Amino acid sequence: TGRSHTRPVLGCTISPDDSLIASCGEDKKTYVWESSDLTQPLREFGNHGDGVVDVAFSPTEFHLLTASHDNMMILWDLQAPEQPKKFFLGHTGSVFGCQYFSNGKKFISCSFDR
Repeated sequence: TGRSHTRPVLGCTISPDDSLIASCGEDKKTYVWESSDLTQPLREFGNHGDGVVDVAFSPTEFHLLTASHDNMMILWDLQAPEQPKKFFLGHTGSVFGCQYFSNGKKFISCSFDR
C-alpha cells in the first residue's frame, strides 16, 4: 500500500462501496486511502501502543474500527478523525480480529484471551 507504512502491513479492508481502502500495520498506524489512488493516504490514525492487526469499516462508512496487539480496539469517526471516538479496553490479550454486523450497530472481536 502506497508509501506510508514503515513496517509490515498486517491487515486491510475495502469499504462497502469500494471507494476506500484501510490498511493497518506493525508500525502502530492505520491509513485510509482512496481506492482509485494509492499514492497518498487520505488519513492517518495512530493512538495504538502496539501493532494494529485488523481494521473494519462500518457498513455506514462513517466509522472505522481498529484492533491491536495492545489489547484494545479503537473506534474512529471518519468525518472527525483527529481524535478517537471511543476506546474498547475489555480484552486482556492481543486483539487480532474485528468485524461489524451488517446493521453497523454492533461488532465482534477475537483475542488471545477469549
